[in-house]
Amino acid sequence: MFFFCLPELPKIKPFTQTKRYLTQGYPVTFLCEATGYPLPKYKWFSPKDVELSEFGNIKIQDGNLTFTTVDSAFEKGKYRCEAYIEIGKNQEQVGRAEAFVEVVEVYGKA
Repeated sequence: MFFFCLPELPKIKPFTQTKRYLTQGYPVTFLCEATGYPLPKYKWFSPKDVELSEFGNIKIQDGNLTFTTVDSAFEKGKYRCEAYIEIGKNQEQVGRAEAFVEVVEVYGKA
């Protein structure tokens, strides 16, 4: 007997904080969690709509985006989490869902 599971498009759970106020010198993590089948994959984008990747002080694991240190050059604005699933032999990306978290202000160290 053969069972076929239909894909379930991703849905992102609402962020607990959609606006963030950060302090220089400290780390920050933005959590993005989605449901779907197969398990969703994630991408994060900067306020300038540039896809972020692990580099320097940026770490990405599952749906979580971490800046190990917030510095004076930290970009304020809306960061976008995108969740999607991959299906088929070519791993086609389908069912994109997105959510935003806004960095409103970055304060200097006291």
